[in-house]
Amino acid sequence: MDRVIRTVAENETLDDLDAGDIFTRCLDVFEVPDEDREELTASYNEIIKEPELRLWRK
Repeated sequence: MDRVIRTVAENETLDDLDAGDIFTRCLDVFEVPDEDREELTASYNEIIKEPELRLWRK
């Protein structure tokens, strides 16, 4: 993976972010158009509601 999710604050770590923050930053890094974000975000939110599909928890 050549792209890196940038920190907003100097001392920010992944522990400071929730899964939604990370997902949003991935959309930003990959320059996903606004018109695609709503559907992708809705799908993502549906997936993370299912406990057996969650990869991490905060």
